[in-house]
Amino acid sequence: MWLYETLEERATADPSRAIFRFLNRDGEPESLSAGSLLDAARIIGGHLQHRVGTEQAIILLFEPGLDFLCALFGTLSAGCIAVPMAVPRNRGGSAAQRLHSVVQEGHVPLVLTTSEIATRLWHGDPSAAPHHITLQGILERGDDDARHFTPVTARAQQVVCLQYTSGSTSAPKGVMITHAGLLDNLGRIQERFRSTPSTRGVSWLPPYHDMGLVGCIFQPFYAGFTPLLMSPTSFVQRPARWLSAISTERAQLSGGPTFAYDLCARRIHDEQLVGIDLSTWELAFVGAERVDNDVLDAFGDRFSRCGFRRSALYPCYGLAEATLLVSAPQRGANAGLLTVSKPSLARGEVEIGPDPGRDYLENAHADQAGVTTLVGCGSCVDQHEVLVVDPETLVPCDSTQVGEIWVRGPSLAAGYHRRAAETQAVFQARTASGDGPYLRTGDLGFLFDAELFVCGRLSTQINVHGRKFAPEDLEASVQASHQAFVRGSGAAFNVVPAQSDQSPLVIVNEIARDYLHSHELPQAIRAAQRALGQEHGLAAHDIVMVKPGAVPRTTSGKIQRHACAELYATSALSPIASSRQRPISSGGTIP
Repeated sequence: MWLYETLEERATADPSRAIFRFLNRDGEPESLSAGSLLDAARIIGGHLQHRVGTEQAIILLFEPGLDFLCALFGTLSAGCIAVPMAVPRNRGGSAAQRLHSVVQEGHVPLVLTTSEIATRLWHGDPSAAPHHITLQGILERGDDDARHFTPVTARAQQVVCLQYTSGSTSAPKGVMITHAGLLDNLGRIQERFRSTPSTRGVSWLPPYHDMGLVGCIFQPFYAGFTPLLMSPTSFVQRPARWLSAISTERAQLSGGPTFAYDLCARRIHDEQLVGIDLSTWELAFVGAERVDNDVLDAFGDRFSRCGFRRSALYPCYGLAEATLLVSAPQRGANAGLLTVSKPSLARGEVEIGPDPGRDYLENAHADQAGVTTLVGCGSCVDQHEVLVVDPETLVPCDSTQVGEIWVRGPSLAAGYHRRAAETQAVFQARTASGDGPYLRTGDLGFLFDAELFVCGRLSTQINVHGRKFAPEDLEASVQASHQAFVRGSGAAFNVVPAQSDQSPLVIVNEIARDYLHSHELPQAIRAAQRALGQEHGLAAHDIVMVKPGAVPRTTSGKIQRHACAELYATSALSPIASSRQRPISSGGTIP
């Protein structure tokens, strides 16, 4: 059953039942009933059908909230393609540039937004405004537009929305999600999460990215439960609000990227935990970036006093090109941990050790030098296949080799919007023997006992004199070496130095606020170099310490390593401290 038909059915059965709830600026929950959502969807859908027809891409430019949800379901009800995007904070920022590029490149005929956002962004420069309409203007017409509405029978392969990739490793691309792919993936998520109409869930995740849109808006709607949503800004400004909402709701389901758990463990003070009860939190999903076992340890230890159970942590793997979920543990089974040799990973090999046995989330620790703990992301969802392939030879790897993760199955997207060549290269990959087609994810990993272990991104892999490293491993070593380095706020990348015998490794990391004016920064840099040498056999060409917030991120919070490398190369970082007198930009370039 398509989404609009589901909404009609629920509004007919119980129009007063809340479909979504959202915490407003005052921290009070506001509700959107099935009947109200259906009425708004018909009005908006009728206006769009009359204005642009069907199967047209419509940018949804809203702050998270009930207005966005009405616009989303109105767009889908019209048979149009929803394109959720982040609201730019200023005209010259990355979000504004991204919006401009999507409007120009994607041939999107219309932006649907609010009058407040339109005034803030374009009032001073109407010439810069894309063709747009406001939600208030549509709703004021009310019944006039509703009379234009005609229910649309969706086709299985019709595009329902464009999910723009985060842009952490390349320019954002519009992933074409089809009705069939979306419904299939929602079914796979429900199978693994075991959500029911009685499930209670909380989410702060941005609705313009796959985990927030598919996992925390479409999935609750599909499963029939009413989530409590909140603003991402509200969470980032005060992480305790997330845990407080889980406690108040007695929520069983919530989650986010690794950095969210790290932020909570570092920034929530003891006094903010008074009265917070996390004992009902049964499934704390972790995804969107490589899962860091040290962060899971820290979160589990920190919030056990609030009743949080370590076994609730639920690492999983997915990406926008697969609609969302690719692999996850079976509900009730802990994610696996493997202690792996760091030198072997640098060679693209997997050596389990020192204990060849399998440890699990409750009791696994790897403190020994020369080894690292990798967190498993469960097994591939049903009716899908994960294959690990050598990215150069295109030959499938065995369990002792790290390779690129390839996926095929009915949840996969239809490709990239108006990018035929990239669609062919990424979505139509074949092995050396001709088997396929597969989706090339660009992620590196391996399979062990049918469980997927993700090691990093192919495009961000660090190459130091023939040895290859995941940037996350090098960043983690630096951040653990001294308290002056903020955890989860660093970027490791390659540069080409002026002299070939120099290390091509640079690591930029934010400074903890307590150390901004400290005399210990040279000591912290020496500690970082020592950790790189002891743990990885490396010496960095430069370690740069920058002020909080200086390391660029995507709108979903992922570190943008390529963007950071560009800032470094152009001397635009304004370092507080550095192991070199001046940036490398005068003597080298980014490869």
